Parts: sequence; structure tokens; C-alpha cells
Amino acid sequence: TMALELSSELNNMAQAVQGIEPVSAKNIALEAVSQEVSLIGHLINYNAYFGGLLTTLKMKFIDDIKYDSNDVQNFINSMNKEKDQVNSINESFNLKLAEFDRALN
Repeated sequence: TMALELSSELNNMAQAVQGIEPVSAKNIALEAVSQEVSLIGHLINYNAYFGGLLTTLKMKFIDDIKYDSNDVQNFINSMNKEKDQVNSINESFNLKLAEFDRALN
């Protein structure tokens, strides 16, 4: 699955960081990898909320009695929070990469 491939890639990144010199650049790289791990958690949450939203909408359209109109808004609000976190972490990651490049020079 995509999650397993991503996990494997992050593991490779974490291992590759160990060979980075100078130590200051290594530390920056570790921080960047850590941010990406956090980002993945938020993407997984986003995906789960999206799945819940689709299920809720399906219930609405088949007139299922378990349908709750508040659920749609709750899922959308949760998805928006996760999106904001993903964007914030991604911005921080890009700043770390720039800092990493400067540390190597």
C-alpha cells in the first residue's frame, strides 16, 4: 500500500541522515524528517475524515436513519483543520530544507 511505501521511504531518509556531515546539517535533516512523519499523520487523519464524509453522504442519499446532518459539517471542519496542519508543516519543512542547504555550504 501507499502508506507502507511511504513508511519505507521515511525509514530510508532517517537512515541516510546518519551519514550527513557537519553535525549541524545532520540535526536540521533529522528535524525535517520528523516534520514529514508528522505531516503523514495529518494526511492519514485527513483521509479518514474524508472516508467518513463519503460514508455520511452516502447515508444521506439512501435515506439511512443513521444520517446526521451535523456529521457533514464536523467532517468538513476536521478536514480543514488537518489541511491547515499539513500546509503549515509543509511550509516548515521547506524552510528546513533551505536551512539544510545553507548548513552544507
